[in-house]
Amino acid sequence: MRKLNMYFFVFLSLIQFVSCQDNSDTKNNYEKNIKKVIITKSFDTKARFDSFTIEKPAHNLGYDKTLGMDFEWSVKYMDTFNNPIKVERIRTDSSGKEEVFETVTYQYADPKKSLVSLESTQGIYSNKKTEYIRDKKGLLKQIVETRSNEIIEKTVYAYDFKGKLLKESIYREDGLVEVTEFEFKSGKDSGYILREVRNGIKPGFKFETDKYYSENRRCFMSIEKKSEGNFTSKIVNRYENFIGDIPTLCVREGINLPIKVKNLYDYEQEEIVPAEPFICTIKTVLNQHGHITRYEVSYKNVNDYKFTVGEPFNSNLNGNRLYLCNYTYNEKNDWIRAILEDHDTKYLIIREIKYLH
Repeated sequence: MRKLNMYFFVFLSLIQFVSCQDNSDTKNNYEKNIKKVIITKSFDTKARFDSFTIEKPAHNLGYDKTLGMDFEWSVKYMDTFNNPIKVERIRTDSSGKEEVFETVTYQYADPKKSLVSLESTQGIYSNKKTEYIRDKKGLLKQIVETRSNEIIEKTVYAYDFKGKLLKESIYREDGLVEVTEFEFKSGKDSGYILREVRNGIKPGFKFETDKYYSENRRCFMSIEKKSEGNFTSKIVNRYENFIGDIPTLCVREGINLPIKVKNLYDYEQEEIVPAEPFICTIKTVLNQHGHITRYEVSYKNVNDYKFTVGEPFNSNLNGNRLYLCNYTYNEKNDWIRAILEDHDTKYLIIREIKYLH
């Protein structure tokens, strides 16, 4: 019996050693993949004479879709191919103390092509996993999102024999909620047209988009059509003055869906603001790194229309919006400082970058 206990102790110790060794190897492999650490901090500023001073942390920036840049407070651990392996999202309290409130980790089916296989989020506000299921060629077949090991959403993709996407279907617990169908057509001058038709967002809603591509695969025009009940909208986007594949001029022209407005005297009642034609011009300026440094929007309605619900409501959206962003780069051509101006508001974004190995 004593001999048996001794064998059991040795066996248990061996298991613990192997387990610790596996965890150590996993951690070492994980750390070996990290080639760059990016620490990003954003601040509100206050004008002072001909310069400005830092006022307080700015947590409202996050990912800026307009500029295609990520300005949120975070620590990013990047691999050789500039893919994020881990992202720690940070918040600060009134005293300036920093705290990681959410951590996102990524695994890749093919890091060279940035094909994600698993995204795991753990934090104060959310704990979820998103699995990207691919075939042997790397085509995305399903996206499965789970919380507490329960599936909350599943997206299924269907392709033709050439690997072109035909359909995207989104399912939730109560079944199919949205379907987008894709159709490729031959266009002029050996280009092509990509047609997207989305249904099921809500009853009676339909969203159609035709994207026109030239022979060099640049999208030079798109037409958006929306239907909601008895109302329809149509917007035409024209893209010009390309630098690489990025257009620096976009002209949007068309008519939107009507707007529903609450009556100020009887809040349960809604009035419909009729849609009116508009023209929107978007001009962008890129630097030598391909980053947007100037984004200017000029918007005007074709008709000067005014609408009254209880009190005057002016739907005339004539006006301009201007983004300016100036970057400073290091010797490795990574930006380390940005000054973002949105009209009278100015932000300072600082990135500390550590290069490993």
